[in-house]
Amino acid sequence: VDVKLQTNSTKKINGFWVYTIVTIEGEETDNLKKVRFSSFYRLISDKQMLKRKEKSYIRQQLKLLKEKRENLAEYFYKSMFQYNMKRKRYCIRNVFRYEIDFYEVKTRKNNS
Repeated sequence: VDVKLQTNSTKKINGFWVYTIVTIEGEETDNLKKVRFSSFYRLISDKQMLKRKEKSYIRQQLKLLKEKRENLAEYFYKSMFQYNMKRKRYCIRNVFRYEIDFYEVKTRKNNS
């Protein structure tokens, strides 16, 4: 499947693009199907993420962390850095890895 996703822009008037992934395992005639769906996620540009001085997304998350409010600082830290056993310290990843949580439900076909 080839899908083009839209990066969010601060110029967008009616909100932001938000995505979720849904997969269905099983044939039309199967009695039991597995449905997997992801947490909602969105794409942001590198400028939104890092380059703005006080209003970057990362800076906002760190501010929330300092204020002991709900934040995504740990998620971004784990996505952008990895522990280097040789150097015994965290180093920035060559490729950032943003994990998306998935949930699974099993459904039964209703024969009524």
